[in-house]
Amino acid sequence: MEIKLTKILIVLFSVFSFHLHAQYHPTISKSKEWLVKTCEFGNCLYDYYYFASDTVLNNRTYKVLDGYHYNKNFFLRENIQTKQVFLLIDDGSPVLEETLLYDYSLKIGDSIYLKNPVSPVSFIQGYFHLDSIVLKTFEQTSRKVFYLHGTDNQNNYHETKWIEGIGSTGLINTPSVMGDTTSMGVLLCVSENVKKIYSRKPNDTCYSNPVLSLPEQHSFNDIDFHYAQYSQLLILDTPIKKGGLRIFSSNGSEILYKKLSAETRSVDLSQLAPGVYFVRLEMGNQVFTKKILVDQY
Repeated sequence: MEIKLTKILIVLFSVFSFHLHAQYHPTISKSKEWLVKTCEFGNCLYDYYYFASDTVLNNRTYKVLDGYHYNKNFFLRENIQTKQVFLLIDDGSPVLEETLLYDYSLKIGDSIYLKNPVSPVSFIQGYFHLDSIVLKTFEQTSRKVFYLHGTDNQNNYHETKWIEGIGSTGLINTPSVMGDTTSMGVLLCVSENVKKIYSRKPNDTCYSNPVLSLPEQHSFNDIDFHYAQYSQLLILDTPIKKGGLRIFSSNGSEILYKKLSAETRSVDLSQLAPGVYFVRLEMGNQVFTKKILVDQY
């Protein structure tokens, strides 16, 4: 009986070890996007974060993080061999230094110094201890979940959770917090190639970024427009012959359509509530999509 029990325990341990050493899921990929929900005074916004392009800094290749808050001066890279994710921020300093955001090679019992550079909770930084690693399934894919705890420089206690291939459950640059809707945003969904790979809860609605999912996004060499905050008008900087203009909310819903003619010089957007919107300009079979921020002036 003891021999059989020992064999069973060995098999179970082997299976568990195999799963924890399963294929590594990278966090940084060109087609990945994060959907974050933030609420204030009962009003909630849905913000998308995605990679706009690649760039080389300090002889290293980074992906340029785009989305509300980041303004294309946040750069991420990942070392697949070491399973580490780094952040570099171009803040105008003469010397740009990296920050280690995530280290998925950590073993239970290891410690890591975490900080949230340029985030709503940048004051939370200190040593965090890795308590456990659990294998969980998200959208039919098994991923390691890392649970850590630590104290910040004011000796306040914090807990955080990383998901391999996803990041933290807050903003991507906040590895030392769980994430919540009021103080800094909570991660609702993550998609790759416009396919959902993570959702916080089964009943959470996951929207696809209209910029990434709209087809035929072509650049117009001689057409451009901008949003004027003061007048609340979308200004056509160059005239067009005819076409259509569609406005999408941050959750992908179409909220406005207007036919355009050669006489159209502007479109009134005063009815829009503050938030992030996607403007789609259509001319024949050409499509140009641009993101605007409507703010309270």
